Order: sequence, then C-alpha cells, then structure tokens
Amino acid sequence: IPKGWDIVVDYYKNIDSPRWIPWSRPVVDPGASSRTEGSGKFGTGGFQLKHKDYESFWHDIPLHPSSGEDMVVNFITEIPLHMTAKMEVQKALPGNPISQDSNSDGSPRYYTYGTPFFNYGYIPQTWEDPALKDSLGNGGDNDPLDVMEIGSNRLEMGSITPCRVLGHLELIDEGEMDNKVLCIALSD
Repeated sequence: IPKGWDIVVDYYKNIDSPRWIPWSRPVVDPGASSRTEGSGKFGTGGFQLKHKDYESFWHDIPLHPSSGEDMVVNFITEIPLHMTAKMEVQKALPGNPISQDSNSDGSPRYYTYGTPFFNYGYIPQTWEDPALKDSLGNGGDNDPLDVMEIGSNRLEMGSITPCRVLGHLELIDEGEMDNKVLCIALSD
C-alpha cells in the first residue's frame, strides 16, 4: 500500500507533467475520417479538422443523403463514441473546421462527467435561430442542430453518416434552446 500511495502523491505533485494524463483526457488517435485532413496536434487548441471534399463542414454538405428520404439526414460526427475531448464545428472560422472547444481560461475542454456512450455531432445546413422563441421565451442557441447518434458503432470524427431520425429532446442550456436530435446510422 505505501508504494501505491507514493504513486498518488507523485501524481498530485506533478499533475502538469506530460507523464501523468487525467482519466478524462486520454491521448488517443481521434479516429478521423479518411475524407478529412487534420492540422495541429490533437488535444491542443491548434488542432483543426477539415473535409477534403467540401469547403465548409456546415454549409456545403447536403442536409439529406442522395436517397432524399425526409426522416434520413446526414450526420456529421464531431465527438466519436467514448471520446472525452469536447470537439465542435467552428462557426466563425473559414471552412467551419472541427476543433477542440476551450474553457474560459483557454485550455482545451474535456467532458468530466463521464465518457459519452453515443456519437455526437450535428446536422449540416441547420441552425437554431436565437430569434425563434419557445413557449417559455427561450431562443435558439445560434448553433447547428445537435445530434446524438445512439448506434453501437464508433463513427469517425468528421465522417458524414446517413442516419434515421428517431426523435428529439428540447433542452434549455443557460436560457437558450439546445435541441438534441436522436438518430441511428442506417448502417447499424
């Protein structure tokens, strides 16, 4: 037991050392789609993922796959299943790359409440309008529609996956509507 305690003490004394990685920040390959191109180091604010076939991750990818079925949408994966790095499309940057969100102090943001058990992302060519109010007066969050893909397979970051819409949850986050579309990949 004393040896184990020494390890814990060493961890807290050297928490900023690169040899200690908090449980919520594993250093893993992000599993990016082969149709994307990354720049910068994953896990830092300099990491960006762009699509090879589309100029913009948000505006140029079609809302629906070529099948044209109304309840089937294209889902863009920002955060693959079991990944804790909080990734999101950058609305203000040219080409709307996917990169890691940051905390108020500028450090990379990670989920700290557990590992996501779903693939997370958005539907391209959608937007939650802040001027559109719900019955309680909450406006949209000024982001694309968020999606929780609940299939059993890990989807690669930046991948475009046809998904069947199953329903949605209307959440309120800091006084803004933050809808979550629930879907499942057609391949699942």
